[in-house]
Amino acid sequence: MNKEYSSGGVIFRKEAGTVLFLIIYSARNKLWGFPKGHIEPNETEQEAALREITEETGLQDLRVVDGFREEDVYEALNNRGQFKGQKIEKHSVYFLMETLKKSVVV
Repeated sequence: MNKEYSSGGVIFRKEAGTVLFLIIYSARNKLWGFPKGHIEPNETEQEAALREITEETGLQDLRVVDGFREEDVYEALNNRGQFKGQKIEKHSVYFLMETLKKSVVV
């Protein structure tokens, strides 16, 4: 089975004693989730996560929380590229990140 690798972030902000998390809607996949995207060649997981989050939300002030790296592995139906329509093993890595920004541009 072909494999696909993505990286993203669990982004939070503290406000008045409450912790708020950012989730976004993928119109392509019709799902809510954390921002993430494909890892480019010669890019680390964390570099990919930061790039994808900036592309998808406009956030650039992210502070990566040390010691948090979670990987989700699951089967999915690929919806693009050379493996379109085929089952793939999807690897999605997430880092915990804090932002102070209240505004997000999706």
